[in-house]
Amino acid sequence: MIRALVVGIFSFVVFLPAFQASGSLQGHASEALGVVVEASPDSEYVVVIDNAEAQHTSPAGRALIAMLEEFGVGDSNDALSKSLNEFAVSIGVEPDQAFDMLLGRRLILIGSGHWQGNQERWALATVMPRGLALRVLDELNAKGRDVESGHTVFALEDGAYRAALIRPRGPRGNPNDLRLVIFGPKSSGDVIAALIRSLSTKERWDVLVGEGNEPVAAVAGMLNKNDNSLSFGVALVESGWKGQVTIHGVAQPPAAAGWSQRGFDRLSQDRWFAMAGVESFDAFLASPAIWMIPFDWEPLKKMSPWMTGRVYLGLMPEGRSVSFEAAIEVTDTQGAAVDFDWAMYRLIEFLSGHPGADGKGFEGFLPQAVRHAPIGGPAASELGLLGERPSAAWAMTSASGPGWWVILLGDGSNDLAGVVREIGSKLPSDEVSGPMLSIASVHPGPLGEAFERAAQMPQSFLKPLKHIESIRWTTRPGEQSALEITFEVRMSVGDG
Repeated sequence: MIRALVVGIFSFVVFLPAFQASGSLQGHASEALGVVVEASPDSEYVVVIDNAEAQHTSPAGRALIAMLEEFGVGDSNDALSKSLNEFAVSIGVEPDQAFDMLLGRRLILIGSGHWQGNQERWALATVMPRGLALRVLDELNAKGRDVESGHTVFALEDGAYRAALIRPRGPRGNPNDLRLVIFGPKSSGDVIAALIRSLSTKERWDVLVGEGNEPVAAVAGMLNKNDNSLSFGVALVESGWKGQVTIHGVAQPPAAAGWSQRGFDRLSQDRWFAMAGVESFDAFLASPAIWMIPFDWEPLKKMSPWMTGRVYLGLMPEGRSVSFEAAIEVTDTQGAAVDFDWAMYRLIEFLSGHPGADGKGFEGFLPQAVRHAPIGGPAASELGLLGERPSAAWAMTSASGPGWWVILLGDGSNDLAGVVREIGSKLPSDEVSGPMLSIASVHPGPLGEAFERAAQMPQSFLKPLKHIESIRWTTRPGEQSALEITFEVRMSVGDG
């Protein structure tokens, strides 16, 4: 029962990463996180989930739950739900209130190393009223085994697990009658003992539980493994979630022009997907997964010396079809034109499915002129996403000097050349940069519908994505070799 419950909770953390919140980004959860990390400095991970009960009243939360149920996650008939419902009845709690009453106020996950075997080391702590906690222990047939700092340590399930009800030490006791209940395997007995000693002090108790201190709903956590660490915090804003992940000990990338939010917004307007970043093309070509694709990558190696590192990708709706756009910044458009024209010809050849495809012969002549070539051949019928006349258009943004190589794949019935020039006019110059290493925006719902139409998948697994309105994220260098990732997920809450 206890192992199944813990596995279910970690699934809950993965699939429901944030809850309704007000105030600062992390709220009280970040303070509790600091206290637990101080009490258990050797832990490899600590996660604090506050006020999960608020999730059930959040419109965004309901949309997320609906999406997960369509994916088959969180079915009320699964084994974990049935087990939890049966346990709730046995302790006199309504099944639909069980999770909130047992785990919904403040839930803390602590651990390091193994999750199975004789060396598993983890602990789960939750805040609940003393009377309910005693009913839980009674139902689990808890038996007193040890005493630590005036607290009884109980043995559960024939001694395989340990549990304790932590209260604040001192003459005042605990006026609001709450307890911090800790569970863990027998092999984590020393961890539980250390937590009892540390967390029962009045100062730390006030932060973890407090008197009348109702926590706002939020999530905060940290992971620390092999001198690599990250911290994160998430909260609800309007119809979705906003959060930040900080990865510590990351080597800073070489100096290069980055992206600004304003510059990206100009490009990403009306796009279903847009991503801009600073990438190493040599590292991309060195990836073993790339060479599994049946494409001749050798011509692309010649492109790498011309690249600055800044790239852009986008998908834009065109009626019932989609156009794919890309841009690569180069140091000299005239010098790079021959290699890039040849690479484009090989790409058209690959997409067409036969050698000798259209697109050959430009050879760098007038690099700023828009080239245009149909994508025919036996594979053209498989490119239905690009419309009835799959075509390619490309050009450099200038005749010489620094600039961009812009590519567009779409329906040749449309003005592809005009779109290529429009994209080029919105791209930043070599002098214009920003602090972002990468920035992206995705609208999963309409994007999934487009792929469904193209692949003729009426029962596609992509359908549940309609519940997500948009996802945005950015990465930027932080202080002291840190990488900061911010993200925002907005749900399609509708009228529900």
